[in-house]
Amino acid sequence: MHFEEVSPEAEIVLKDILERENDSDYWDKKYGASTPKERIILNGCLKELEAKGLISVRYAGNSPYTIFVLKDGYFYEEHKEATKSKFERKLNELLKRAETINTPLKDAPYTYNEPAENWMDDVQIFSDRYLNDYQNVVLMRALLMDRNFKKVD
Repeated sequence: MHFEEVSPEAEIVLKDILERENDSDYWDKKYGASTPKERIILNGCLKELEAKGLISVRYAGNSPYTIFVLKDGYFYEEHKEATKSKFERKLNELLKRAETINTPLKDAPYTYNEPAENWMDDVQIFSDRYLNDYQNVVLMRALLMDRNFKKVD
């Protein structure tokens, strides 16, 4: 199977389509309430998604009447993830985990934060494995070594 990514704008529209798949009036309302510029962008995204075999669109006049998600549309995210290198997957995983870590409390900035410490250890492993050849590795290592029980600003 050959996978092709779509533009970031079309990807947003695909996610919107998937989220509102059971709301049959949504696209009629959205299209009717949009400006001419927004309609041009939306039409371009729909055509791009249709050309890549992710959706099928039926039009009533110039507006989308029915949008059907096709098999590859449902599996777009999985196919996209499968094309990423191990480096990209690991980096994305670290970034997602970073979002779940609570920052130190103002009243207790020096308390032990196990999830943050575990994450920093994983960042160190990631750095050792993937980033040794990059110019900023010295700065990154200095920041990692200077992290012990300090509040992150």
